[in-house]
Amino acid sequence: MANGKRKKGRVFFWVLFSSVCILFLSFVVFGNSGRLRMAVDNYFYPTISGIVECNQEKEWHTVSFSLIDETSEEYYKDSFSYSTPFVRKMLVCSASSSDRSSVEIRVLDQDGNIVIDKTTMTSDSSVSLETLDDKTEYVLQCRYGEGRYFFNIC
Repeated sequence: MANGKRKKGRVFFWVLFSSVCILFLSFVVFGNSGRLRMAVDNYFYPTISGIVECNQEKEWHTVSFSLIDETSEEYYKDSFSYSTPFVRKMLVCSASSSDRSSVEIRVLDQDGNIVIDKTTMTSDSSVSLETLDDKTEYVLQCRYGEGRYFFNIC
């Protein structure tokens, strides 16, 4: 009887030890693999960043977004979309340090129809984008605020 308990104890120890080793090695591989980590971070914690130079004219300026593709390469695009359910759909505006004026924004769909019309934002303010659909391309435009503006969609 004692021999059976000892055998079960050894089996349990080796199963536990193997599981801990596999878990530890997977964390090491995940932590040191930049592309894998970036892919996971982009899926669970996506942030879409855009930048635009505005002037005081009535002309609308399209925001250019910096995106990362499947190979972890950065590219720029004049539209954005939500490809994951983990986005909170908030637009955050930050102005360059030399400018703290307000800027007027609007969001257009692929066909040029206005989805969100003329919302005024100041630096370090946010606007909810909950009304936008997933996997649909949208264009963000701004006007009136002179300076460089940074937009983050998170």
